[in-house]
Amino acid sequence: MGRTPRFAVWALVALAWSAEGRAQPAPSAEDTAAAEALIERGLAEREAGHDEAALQLFRQAFERAQSPRSQAQVALAAQALGQWIDAERELQGALGNTRDPWIRRNRAALEGALRVVQQHLGLLDLRGGVPGARVTVNGRALGVLPLVEPARVLVGTVTLEVRAAGYYPISRELTVTAGAVLRETVEMRPEPVAPAVAPSLATERVRETVHTHERVTGPQRAFGWVTLSLGAAGLGLGVAAHLIASNAASEWNDDPLCLPAQGTRFDACGDRYERALTYRAVSWAALVSGGLLGAVGALLLATAPRAQQTVTRSEARARLDCGPGPGAVGLSCVARF
Repeated sequence: MGRTPRFAVWALVALAWSAEGRAQPAPSAEDTAAAEALIERGLAEREAGHDEAALQLFRQAFERAQSPRSQAQVALAAQALGQWIDAERELQGALGNTRDPWIRRNRAALEGALRVVQQHLGLLDLRGGVPGARVTVNGRALGVLPLVEPARVLVGTVTLEVRAAGYYPISRELTVTAGAVLRETVEMRPEPVAPAVAPSLATERVRETVHTHERVTGPQRAFGWVTLSLGAAGLGLGVAAHLIASNAASEWNDDPLCLPAQGTRFDACGDRYERALTYRAVSWAALVSGGLLGAVGALLLATAPRAQQTVTRSEARARLDCGPGPGAVGLSCVARF
């Protein structure tokens, strides 16, 4: 009975160990080698004083293999550039890999770097406001209210801004101390709602809009219609020529008509044969050219500049209606507004 709980504890530890190992698949040998090469290039850039270039290379290495060493190098480069919030986050992530050999060998140096980074950071515990309000510090987004936990901010004087739709924005200067928690409460006042304004005549005319339509204008429209008409004429000519060619071919194939007792079919109906060939060629040429002209005309009309015109009810009512007079002859007109 006394050994069962201890066995259960060891089983849970082994299960947690195996689950942690399965949480992230091990990178391939190719990715590991590529990441190491990127790290070496980044270290060379740092020795040359090019910390920004080194940071980019370290980030590429971490994306390739996501090794604790590459994450630590990202943190150290960010520290060199004064990106304290990013440096703390990446250092804490790297130090969390307690079983990594490289982290274990360099833990003391990394923890020292973390202490240096944290000397440049404090905590902001923001309270109040309205749910959904956007919070920024020195232009850096912290999230939306309510914040689930105090946010990391830089030490010194910072500018806090809180904004929400329908409320006056808040902007104030804060002084943050290293390692301390600054508690700040904000109260947001709603913006006044604009009073309803009596509709003016112009407003009424806008409300009376019936419809807006577009009409095609300019020389492109005219040329488009001409081209489209020529295309239609070409198609009509092609159809007519095809009918003539078909009729001549039918007569050519009519034995009683074109196959005499003496002589050949060509002697009797050679003119019909030539007519069928000629009008068939004309038919194809007219159909192809008519189709092309029709397509060009349609394209010109579709892409022609358009002018927008709006008609309102008041404009629609301002018309002059005319019709037959009360007598047998005459004209009667009535103006409507």
